[in-house]
Amino acid sequence: MSKAKRSGVIFIAWLRNTRGATSVCSWSLRARENAGVAVPLRWEELAKVTAADAFPMTRALARAKRLKGDPWQGIERLKQTLPPLKR
Repeated sequence: MSKAKRSGVIFIAWLRNTRGATSVCSWSLRARENAGVAVPLRWEELAKVTAADAFPMTRALARAKRLKGDPWQGIERLKQTLPPLKR
């Protein structure tokens, strides 16, 4: 899981398959009561966030309005493939 040991690869948290464990892409509502939004954070902001519901819809919308551009702009043109599975 160490970032230093996975340069150039994507980490897939495949052990997140327990009851209540969720994983969503940025700017998505979490599948929980009070539906916090999964907002992208800068490293220096990470220590200030104490729970997954730290960004309710109103706070997430205010954060999104401060962005200089659409975070999903161009996503439809992105073409990626996964490399073959090494066994």
